[in-house]
Amino acid sequence: MKKILLMLALVACAACSNDEEETTGTRYATRNDAIVDGRLTGAAMHFLGRSTVTDSKGATYTDENARFEFAAAASDGSRQLIVYMHQTRFAAEMPAVEMRIPAIGYTGEGNAVSFSVESIVPEALIAAAGSYQPMERYRLTGVNGTIDGIICRVRFVCAGEYRVDYEGALLINEMTGENGTE
Repeated sequence: MKKILLMLALVACAACSNDEEETTGTRYATRNDAIVDGRLTGAAMHFLGRSTVTDSKGATYTDENARFEFAAAASDGSRQLIVYMHQTRFAAEMPAVEMRIPAIGYTGEGNAVSFSVESIVPEALIAAAGSYQPMERYRLTGVNGTIDGIICRVRFVCAGEYRVDYEGALLINEMTGENGTE
């Protein structure tokens, strides 16, 4: 009887261990070709991961499907990047907003970059205007982030009240196949 139960458990585990790709269609990169010698190459990097928001009262909100995107701010080789937060929310009742952190400087080495800024006003996509507009009420402080190969981590405080901790893995760009391989 123990052997039968063990075999059933092994079969169940094998069935549950399907790749994320098979169950969701999501494909993660195994390397990052968008950072070379500590510089962004110009290819946009898309990350999917978890954003945990803790408010000033200690309540938390977690988004298991948070998407961050990183792009070079200019094609002139300057060390600046833009961070896009797609459909981001800082609380369960908050409507999802397209936000971005405008051009900030970064440093890098090898296949990694890091960035930090003490205070910055993010921008939100305003549908009526068809463009990103500064949102002073969402001022970000203590912004720190790293992209180390295929893992991205970002931390900041929004509006002096919401501490955001994000960690995500690099997605393969389905249109171009850029940013890595399977």
